[in-house]
Amino acid sequence: MYNYDGKYSILDAPAHLTSFLLESNGKIVDYLTVPENGNLNFNLKIYVYLPNHVQGEFEGIYLSIYSTGLKNDIYLSQQVADVTEIAMNPVGLVFPVEIDANLLIDIHAINIQLALSSKHDGEMGIGESLLLGRFLNTLIPLKEVQHD
Repeated sequence: MYNYDGKYSILDAPAHLTSFLLESNGKIVDYLTVPENGNLNFNLKIYVYLPNHVQGEFEGIYLSIYSTGLKNDIYLSQQVADVTEIAMNPVGLVFPVEIDANLLIDIHAINIQLALSSKHDGEMGIGESLLLGRFLNTLIPLKEVQHD
């Protein structure tokens, strides 16, 4: 997703997702199951194509995860992968994610966003940079553990 303000097409995004997989308990899944106790653990495996004209312009790919379904979304996790030196293109990355299950009570989906940024965490303007560099914005459904 790059059309955040209606001015740009998806082809204007600074990066292009070529593969997106969720892995939980060693299996590829299309939703996540919230454990009864403990933490929600999963891996997000992606391949991202970086066009030649953007290589070297960005510090990292940021993974941001928020809860959804509440009046105010809750920030759950953020990670960054260094992409300053690219050995191959598309770039393959794995983000191991751990979220406290207590933060997911009455939440039915999480919002996953991927963005390129030339800024560092805490640097002035990082929020705007992540908005402008976003190339994925999707929801992943959550299911509660079913009891027999």
